[in-house]
Amino acid sequence: MKKKIVTFFSMAIVGAGLGYSQFCLTESPEPDQLSPSEIYARCYAKLTLSPLPSSNAVLTKLRSGTLDNAIEACADLLNKASLTPATGTLKKVDDSEARSVLSTMLMVHNSWFQSPTFVLRRASTSLIHDADEPGLYWTRALFMNGVGADSVVLYNKSLRSIRKRDPADEAITHFQARSVYIYPRNIVGVQQRDPLFRIGFMNDVRLLRTNGDNYSTLDVPDDSLSNFGSLIGIRDQSVLAIPRLILPNVADAEVNNILRDPSRGPNLNVDLHGHQGGGIMGSIAYGLKNSNLLENQLADDYEVIDRRFASRVFQDLLCYQLPVLNADDVQSMVNPNSTYPFQQNNSCLQCHATIDEFAMIQKNLVWASSSQPEATFRDDKPPKGADVLTRFRLPIKATSTEFALKEPHGTLRFRTFAGNKVEIPISNLNQVGEEFAKLDDFYTCAAKRYYRYFTGVDVPLGVESPDALERFHLKIVKDLGMQLKADPKKSLRNLVVNIFKTDAFLSRNYKTKGSVQ
Repeated sequence: MKKKIVTFFSMAIVGAGLGYSQFCLTESPEPDQLSPSEIYARCYAKLTLSPLPSSNAVLTKLRSGTLDNAIEACADLLNKASLTPATGTLKKVDDSEARSVLSTMLMVHNSWFQSPTFVLRRASTSLIHDADEPGLYWTRALFMNGVGADSVVLYNKSLRSIRKRDPADEAITHFQARSVYIYPRNIVGVQQRDPLFRIGFMNDVRLLRTNGDNYSTLDVPDDSLSNFGSLIGIRDQSVLAIPRLILPNVADAEVNNILRDPSRGPNLNVDLHGHQGGGIMGSIAYGLKNSNLLENQLADDYEVIDRRFASRVFQDLLCYQLPVLNADDVQSMVNPNSTYPFQQNNSCLQCHATIDEFAMIQKNLVWASSSQPEATFRDDKPPKGADVLTRFRLPIKATSTEFALKEPHGTLRFRTFAGNKVEIPISNLNQVGEEFAKLDDFYTCAAKRYYRYFTGVDVPLGVESPDALERFHLKIVKDLGMQLKADPKKSLRNLVVNIFKTDAFLSRNYKTKGSVQ
C-alpha cells in the first residue's frame, strides 16, 4: 500500500550558482524514488531555471493521474525549444517556456568553456562579434532539427544569436550594459538629446574601405551588429567584408607587401566573421577568448605560437587535462642540446609535444584590427574605421623565410581516456574536427557535462575509482556517450532524455543507488 509522505528536495542549479528548495506533499512508492510530479518539477527547474508553478497544466495532469509518464513530459518541455532549420528560430517565438529552455541551455553550454570572456579586446569588438558564439554551436546541435553533436566540430560557418527585445527596449537602444550605447538610425533627435552616448552620428559604426590607397569608411548595417534581448534562435553569421588589412607594427616588410599586392584581387578582402574550420575552433569568438597571440603578432616557430588556444581545445572539447601523453611517448623527442629548454626533458615535452604540434597549424593566422592607418601606413596618421579585432589567414609563400608565411604542418598527438595513442598529421582545423568527431571521448565528454548539470554528479573520466558508487556513475556516463556516438543522428536531445531516465535523476539521494560488479 502506498504511503503518503512529505518529501524535501533541493533543486541545485549546477554551474549557475543558483538554487532553491521546495516542499511537496506527494504520493511516492519508495522513499528514495521521486513521484511523477516531482520528476517533472525537477526537469522543469533544470530546463527553465524557474520553480514549477502550482497551476502548471502538466503538473495538474500528473497529480490527477491523467498523465503518468513524467519523463515523456520532460522530453516535451525540452522539445519546445526546437529550432526550425529554415529560419533558425523557435517554432513559437512567444512561448515563454520555450525561450527559457533555449536560454538556459545556452547558459549551460557557455559554462563548459575555460574562458568565458574575450581576452583580446578592442573598443568595438563586442559590437560586431557575438560573445555567445562558442556556446551557440552546442545549443544549435541540441535544438536544431537534423543537426547532430558532431556538428560542434564539423560545422564550418560562424554563428550568431537571434534575439527579440521588448518594444520599450527597442525604442531606447541597441546595446545595454555596455561601455557605449548605439542607437538605431530611425530614432530622430537622439544625437541632439543625448550626445554623450553615441558613436559618430546615430548608429554610425563604420569599417574601413579603400579604393587603391584612398581610404574612407563604410557603415555597418544594423543586421550585422550584435543582438541583445531574449534568445529566440540561432543563424549563420553574414559576411562582413572589409578590404585589405595590413599589420602596422610588423617589422618584416614582406608580410605587408604581400597583403597589399593588388594581384591577389578579391583575396585582399577580409571577412570580419571569417571561419577557419573545425566548428567551434574556427569561430572568431572562440579565438578571441583563448588565443595567446596579440594583435599584429606573427607566429615565430617555437618562440611564439598559440599554445593557449591548443590547450583549451583539448580541455573544452574532450575534457582532457594536460599532459595527455606518457613520459615514454615523448622520450625519443628529447633533445638535450635544443635551444628551447622545454625540449630538453620528457616532463616538459609531455605537454609541449601535444600543444606545440597542434599550434603549428595556426602559424598563418594573425589578429588584426579593422581600424587601419592612412595610405602611407605611418604611425603618425590616425587610423580609420571602427576598432574591431578579427583573425585571418596570411597567404602562403613557399619561398619565404618568414615562419608565418610557410605551409602549416602539425601533428595531433595525445592518448585517449582508454589509453590509445593518437598521432595523426594535420594541417588545418577541419582535419582536427574530423578526427575529434571519430573519438569516443568527444561524446563521453558531452555526456559527462550534461550528466553533471542534470544530476549534480561530476564524474571523473579516465580514472577507475575503487569506490563502487563512482564506478556506477562512470559506467552510466560512458554508456550515454557511446549511445550518443552510435546514434545515426548524434541527437543531443536523445542524450538528455536518457539522462532523465537514470537513477541519479529519478532518486532523491543518488548515493543510495548503484553498484558495479
